[in-house]
Amino acid sequence: MIYDFNTALIPPLNQIGGKAKGLMDSTHAGFPVPEGIVLSVDFFKPWLDDIKSSAEWQAFLREGSKEKCEAIAQRISQLRFSAEQKAALEKHLSTLPGDLFSTRSSSPEEDLDGTSFAGMYETYLGVQRKDLEAFVIKTFASCFDYRVMGYKTQNHIALDNTAIAVVIQRQIHSDVSGVAFSLNPLNNAYDEVVINASFGLGEAIVSGLVTPDTYIVDKLTNQITEKKINAKNIAVQLTTSGFVEQTNNEHPTAQALNDTQIIELSHLVRQIEKFHEKHMDTEWAFEAGTLYLLQARPITTYLPLFPEMITNPGDNKELYMDFITVTQGFTDSMSDLGIDIWAKMVHIGNGLPMGKDGILWAIHGRHYMSMSHLMRVSPAMLKTFSSHDEPTKHIFAQLDQSEFTQGKTPAALKGFLWNITKHMAPMYAGSAIRGLFNGRSALKRYEDASDKVWQLLHHQLEVTDKPFTQLVDESLAGFSELIKEVGGVLIAASVAKWKIERMFKKHDEAKDLIVSLAMNLPNNPVAEMGRLMWQLAAQPEFMNTRSAEAFATNLNANKYSAQFMALYADYIQRFGCRGAKEIDIATPRMSENIEHIFNMLKNIDVSNDTESKVQKRSEAAYLKLRQIARNIGKEDKFIKLAKIYRDMIGYRDHPKYMYVVAVSLLRQKALLLGTQWVNEGRITKAEHVFNLSLAQISQAENSEASSLMPLVEKNIAARNLVSQVKDWPRILDSRGKIYHGVAEAKDGEISGESISPGIIQGRAKVLLNPYEKVVNKGEILVCKASEPSWVPVFINASGVVMEVGGPLQHGAIIAREYGLPCISSVQNATQIIKDGDMIEIDGSRGTLRIISTSSIEPSH
Repeated sequence: MIYDFNTALIPPLNQIGGKAKGLMDSTHAGFPVPEGIVLSVDFFKPWLDDIKSSAEWQAFLREGSKEKCEAIAQRISQLRFSAEQKAALEKHLSTLPGDLFSTRSSSPEEDLDGTSFAGMYETYLGVQRKDLEAFVIKTFASCFDYRVMGYKTQNHIALDNTAIAVVIQRQIHSDVSGVAFSLNPLNNAYDEVVINASFGLGEAIVSGLVTPDTYIVDKLTNQITEKKINAKNIAVQLTTSGFVEQTNNEHPTAQALNDTQIIELSHLVRQIEKFHEKHMDTEWAFEAGTLYLLQARPITTYLPLFPEMITNPGDNKELYMDFITVTQGFTDSMSDLGIDIWAKMVHIGNGLPMGKDGILWAIHGRHYMSMSHLMRVSPAMLKTFSSHDEPTKHIFAQLDQSEFTQGKTPAALKGFLWNITKHMAPMYAGSAIRGLFNGRSALKRYEDASDKVWQLLHHQLEVTDKPFTQLVDESLAGFSELIKEVGGVLIAASVAKWKIERMFKKHDEAKDLIVSLAMNLPNNPVAEMGRLMWQLAAQPEFMNTRSAEAFATNLNANKYSAQFMALYADYIQRFGCRGAKEIDIATPRMSENIEHIFNMLKNIDVSNDTESKVQKRSEAAYLKLRQIARNIGKEDKFIKLAKIYRDMIGYRDHPKYMYVVAVSLLRQKALLLGTQWVNEGRITKAEHVFNLSLAQISQAENSEASSLMPLVEKNIAARNLVSQVKDWPRILDSRGKIYHGVAEAKDGEISGESISPGIIQGRAKVLLNPYEKVVNKGEILVCKASEPSWVPVFINASGVVMEVGGPLQHGAIIAREYGLPCISSVQNATQIIKDGDMIEIDGSRGTLRIISTSSIEPSH
């Protein structure tokens, strides 16, 4: 029932819990752990049996309220040690030195990978021997605390398995104590130890009574690289009788640890990390100059790199940019099949070498660009990609690039510039010339290429006798021509815009007017989808439809008018392929969920005639610019240039739309293949086909029937490594370090990037996905990023704030299309801003002000 820390055989986790196992492991490894014992789960079995057979426990399982938890706590307070428990405890206590002890909980679910009960279980310090029974009871009771039960429910941990062990340790009289991390939690750097230290017991830090000193040590050089000494006015100390008291420090700004102690502690932390083979969070203390380890547990809140991306400590580091996060408007990982198809399409457009030794690397649902490889082989291309948006610009402006240019250039990148030129020149030279000198010809060629791809894709839907991987290759074959020809169209549009800007360079008021000229564009699939959705939502017969069930019934029975049915059929044919994270083949499409379509249309504020407003704003901008041009004798030239610009710039998003069409059709084929493999017993559900790579699918199609589940499970396991990551960084290196760009802003302002002009004030509505709640008329949308599936949300919004995305990202295009003041690249906007906050955004300057805060709780 009771184990000493140095017992020869460490008991199983389900008997002693994570904290006790960590302490026992550390003791066996020779780390300086204060002597202690563990009262095991079996020690408390009579108490657990009593509680779990009680009416109070059954009442809690039914209702789960705080009051029911408190009733359990009251029952526990009546418990006492049995004679057997007392005898066992006295026997083991006799082996422990000292007169004061600490009691700490050790639950089997606590301090495990993926869970963190930090601060929920109780710890008691300075406990005298005679009082141990009372404090063990209190510690035991903490496993039934309402916070613990709530956390378990949230993380799908079974309440019926609730159990606890209790650690009793010799009390350390700390002169200095604190916490230390074997990686830097502020920037995720694996090669930095971070130490927080204060005088006395660690309770001063935990309780927030002081701001501790912070020391950072470079693991590779064993040098202290940073110190931040804070005023530590209060210390928490133990008296000889065990009372905890606060005292005033005589020298509050003195360094809590001297440099020798910092290095000693850093060495211990590195040894603990090496022993556990995990990044570790430790608690420590110095008593009379001797260092003690009080606790060690795995760090759960950090970004784990995929093993393939990590370089060894001290080796040349690689720098990565998250290509999806920066360019596509969502941060979730893609499926294995989805990332393979996406990478194949991207390669068609740019010819950049793929893989670990290339420029673009698709790995476990992520798509990374090797900025270190670009630094070595193409400074000009590096400049293009490192200037994608303002935060990326700031990062590279503050980055020591020499850190990432050491070592040899991979063989795959030998002759890089020549190979890229060979790929790009034949592909783009002709379209570029047409764009410069004959924009209408460039537009005609793109429209022809687009028609061919459309016909090819819909023909492939009828094909039944081709392997899936062959269908992928053939479906993407036309994108080479599509991407080539759109280049000419966009060059023509860009040249026209440049000439317009040059024409009005002496007229300051023209800057925002030129942006408004690009609103309500023809030939933009995102804008066309928005217009069609608004028309559907505004139909009286739809407005009178009260439920998704009625909507589906009316559609199936053809009960709506011919006009509505035609509009709906047009919408499904052209835009039913779209959806959140739509470039991923694993993502369900709008056309697959009528209830979802109904809810989106119902959420559109049809009284807010965004289409008409944007059209009037665009027309007004055109007329004002035309008047200025007339005044300077260039009216005819402006009319011609404006028409070219407006007719062509809307096509910038069209190739992606065509890709989404292709992916949607391929999705249908993949699900058919998945269903076939389910029937053959090779996978357990059709959607598992998305957990296979293209190469694995190709091999499976060419081999005899065998289970594919081992491959599926292996791929899922690799992705589960990062399943807890919600906020993907744009730039990081191969030693885990995340880079943030720092922009300057005026007092009271938060700096971002100007996307769409205008100044607007309104209540904030923070969304992490487009469907979680309604943005009401006049509210300002705050989101991480956006893509075309956010169109209905934008229709209602009065302004937009985004964390991710430059001027050409999809959210930026939508915002300009609807004439919404918009800023992007606002770091941590969804955390800083809360629902109901009154904010002001200046889309021209790229700044944000929080005017007043709200007490409304965010509803994510």
